[in-house]
Parts: sequence; structure tokens; C-alpha cells
Amino acid sequence: MVTEREGLAALAAPDDLAGLQYFSRLRRHPGFSIEDIAAMDRQDCAALFTPSVHGFCQRSAGITDAVCAVVPTPFESDWFGLRMGRLHSAARATTDSGVLADLVEATLREARAAGIRHVSADVDIDDYRLLNVLVGHGFEILDLKRTYFTNRLHEDSSYMRALARVRDYHASDEAAVEAILAEATFETRFTRDRHLERGRADAFYRHWFRDLIGRCGLSSHVVVYEKLGQVVGCGGIGEVDFRRYGLDVRLRTGSLYACRSDGVGGYGPVLYRLTRDALRSHGLVETTVSLNNAVAARVVEGVRPNRSVTAYALRRFLD
Repeated sequence: MVTEREGLAALAAPDDLAGLQYFSRLRRHPGFSIEDIAAMDRQDCAALFTPSVHGFCQRSAGITDAVCAVVPTPFESDWFGLRMGRLHSAARATTDSGVLADLVEATLREARAAGIRHVSADVDIDDYRLLNVLVGHGFEILDLKRTYFTNRLHEDSSYMRALARVRDYHASDEAAVEAILAEATFETRFTRDRHLERGRADAFYRHWFRDLIGRCGLSSHVVVYEKLGQVVGCGGIGEVDFRRYGLDVRLRTGSLYACRSDGVGGYGPVLYRLTRDALRSHGLVETTVSLNNAVAARVVEGVRPNRSVTAYALRRFLD
């Protein structure tokens, strides 16, 4: 059998990408059919065959066995002052781990030669082959994240009563929310990464929060949590539009919550309100939490019926 390794940048996407094994983060999502998810996976994989991507395609007798690529991430690179990229990979179920390991090694070598120093990857908890290959190539696990998604909401009397303390964000709340954000810290893959400045990592999430506020009423929804007439917490959620895949679907996603010490109990009511409103406006909502944040995971699981996927967040610094 003739085996060839070819650079993605010089190739057009082959026709046999459907034969690769994908671990789509949407694969248990109630809002998408199996056919929709497969089509999106193939489209995302085909998008890797572009000049701006560093990577390779392994083919045997003209059939694609595996694809591996590092996609530059300009915003993160500018933010942290470090050339950064995201690793993506897909392979046939029958592809040997050694083949995938060689492909990862070649891809990292090419990314390093192009100036990329920091490579991250999200690997589904069921994709043991890729997880073991990346760990074997020096990747470190920085987080274990679970994404919950639903199209329904539990009627919970305790949260229903607490909704009286949750209202839409107003421009007059800016100073109070800014004071909350100034003191907020976030425990994520960025803040655990010793190659990134902790202050810039926390500021990254404050920027994300301010962006949600800036797009409030357009592509995001933001609410505040009050106690004794004071704003003690704030939560927001964005959206992703799937029209680029040819699907008339919008999904609420990318939520954040920050609070003062006396606003800790507001996460549940805020999440309940954001979920309720998201289901009314979009019909679909998802929330991602770090599993070491047991409180957040418990609240999400208690607020609504969920399906979920779990993924490791990994990183390697290329010396």
C-alpha cells in the first residue's frame, strides 16, 4: 500500500473526509440531526486545507487516513504577545496511533518553523487515541471542561422566587459592573498556563465580559443580580450563528458570571434567567464549565435537563 504525507496548504480538500472519525462537540445536541453534524464536521475539516494553516494529510492508496493541522489564532496571539495556534485532528477509526503520532510531530515541526510557539487543543474525552498521542508529544492537560446543552428548562420554585432579584442590564449599571469585573478572577486553561501572564489571562475574560455587554440587545443578553438595591453580580451570554453552514439556526452560548462576595448565590438565578430567555429567543442554549468548579456544574445540572460532551483542554509550548 502506498502511503503519502502531503501538506495541507498545497492541497485541495479531498472528497473522502466523511470517512474520518470526528468527535463533534455538537454530537449529542438536541438541536441538530446526525446528518447536519456530519456535514458541519466535513466542512470544518475541509477548511483546514488553506495556505494559512500548518499541517499535513496522510493518505494510503489515495484514501485519506488522517488530517492534522495547527490554525493560527491572531487575536489570542496579539493579546498575549505570543504566536499561538489551535491544533485540530481527525483520523479513520482504523488508523494506527503511530501514524497519527508521526502526523502530529510533522505538524508541530512545521508550526514551529512558521514561528508559532504556543499550541492548544480541545480533545473529546472519548478520543483516547488523540489524547494519548498529544500527551506523548509533550502536551499538558490544563482543564477538563463539560459543555451542557438543552432545549428545555426545569420549573424550579427556588430559582423562580429568586428571579425577582435578576433584571436586564442597563447602561446605568456600568460603574457597578466595572467594579465587579475589576476584582474578578477566573480559573481556566489560560490562567493555569505558566507560559501566559496571569494578569493578561484574567484581563482576557474581562474583555470577553465587556464585549458581551457591548453587544447586549444585539447578539448577546446580559442581566444583573441585586441585593438590597445594589448590583452584586452580573451574567451574560452570546450566540453563534450556523448560517455559514447553510443552517437557519442560532444558539445561545459563551456565558460568564462575575460577582462580589455577597453575590455568590446569584449564579443559579442568573443562569436560570439566561436559560429561560435563551430558550424563548433561540430555542437552544449551551453552557461550558470547568469540572473542577463543582458549584457551577451542580447549578447547571440542577437548573435544567442537559445532554453534554466533555473535553480535555491541552497545551504545548514549542521551544
